Amino acid sequence: MAQAHRGGEETYSVGEVARLAAVTVRALHHYDEIALLRPSMRTPAGYRRYTRDDLLRLQRIRLFRALDFSLDDVRALLDAPDAELRTALVSQRAALLAKLEETQSLVTIIDRVLDGTPDTREEGPEMPVDELFKDFRNDEFAREAEERWGSTAHGRNPSAAPARTTSTTGR
Repeated sequence: MAQAHRGGEETYSVGEVARLAAVTVRALHHYDEIALLRPSMRTPAGYRRYTRDDLLRLQRIRLFRALDFSLDDVRALLDAPDAELRTALVSQRAALLAKLEETQSLVTIIDRVLDGTPDTREEGPEMPVDELFKDFRNDEFAREAEERWGSTAHGRNPSAAPARTTSTTGR
C-alpha cells in the first residue's frame, strides 16, 4: 500500500510498483543497478520507495521496451532533451500507424479470400480478377525488393531493364 513520505507525496514499494507496472521485482532491481530507474528514496532499512515521477519514467521505459528498444537506447532517449524524445515518439507513432494500416489491409484480404472461397460459402460471386490484389500495398513490396536486391535499375522499374539483344552472328 502506498505510503506518504516527503512532504505528503505518496511513495510505492518495489512490490507495489512491480504489480502496477506488470514487471518483475528483479527487473526493477536491475533497472536500479544499471541506473536506468533509481527509486527517489529509500527507507532507513534500505527498502526502495518510488514516487509518481519514478512511475512515469517506468512507463516510458516499458513503452520503449515494448517497441523493442535496447536498454541503452532507452537510457539515451530518457536522458535526451524533450524535443528529441518527442521526435522519437512521433516517429514511432507514425511507424505503428503504418503497421496498423498494413495489418488492416491484410485482414481485409483474408476476409475477401474467405468470402470468395467455395469451401467457406455455399453460394456467392467470385472475386473479380481486378480486385484480387486491390488491398496489397505496392510500397511494401517495393521496400522488400529494395532490401533484398538494392536499388538497381531492375528493382526500381522493370521496364528499365536492359533489352535483350540477339547476336546477328548466330553465336
